[in-house]
Amino acid sequence: MKRPSAALIVACIALFVALGGTGYAVTKLPKNSVGTKQLKSNAVISSKIKDGAIATVDLSAAARTELKGEKGDTGATGAAGATGATGATGATGPAGPTASAWVTTTTNVDLLVALTQYTTVELGAAASATSSGPITVTVPSRLVINASLDLYKGTAQNNLVGGATCVLQYAPTGSVSWTTLATDADMTFPEASTATAVYSTVSPTAAANVAAGSYEVRARCSRYNSAALGTAAVVFTSGSLTVVAVAT
Repeated sequence: MKRPSAALIVACIALFVALGGTGYAVTKLPKNSVGTKQLKSNAVISSKIKDGAIATVDLSAAARTELKGEKGDTGATGAAGATGATGATGATGPAGPTASAWVTTTTNVDLLVALTQYTTVELGAAASATSSGPITVTVPSRLVINASLDLYKGTAQNNLVGGATCVLQYAPTGSVSWTTLATDADMTFPEASTATAVYSTVSPTAAANVAAGSYEVRARCSRYNSAALGTAAVVFTSGSLTVVAVAT
């Protein structure tokens, strides 16, 4: 058998070295030799990633949005804030009207025929000591006036019919021009079979809108003196009058 030549031997050795070097590279990679280009798409799977190796900043915005932890406990209530400064005091409003005024009397007086001759109950500057005096209002108001007036026909005139009428009036304090508000002409005192007094009470009421100011109020009564309405004497025995002012 012919011996191989030296050139053939050298060529075989070179081929062996070349093949041996390639096998080494495949089974044992040098450090830092694998980069992005050497990785296939989807080559890295979850099991190959070390726990805690990936931070939130390494995730996409969509992935970070999906990562929501459980709802935490409600935090403690914070301390109350400081009390604010007290605001400035508002301007004082106008004074309201006088709440009420009144007058009473218990004097027996024979009623005359004409209203101009006798005033039964008067709330005013010249009124008796049982009056609170004129009513004063500081703003436009409505005066509501109520009276209760007791009258009777005497025992000596039991066989006669009697009658009386009463009105409510008001005027600015000091004025002589009175405004009549209400009339009650339905008080009648019928005949009596015996010498017995006949009593009746009338309670006229009225209201008037007035400007701010001071006002006097009165109730006045007179008796009838005619064959149709009666001729018996009528006596005023007691009465009261109250006025309440309500701002309008």
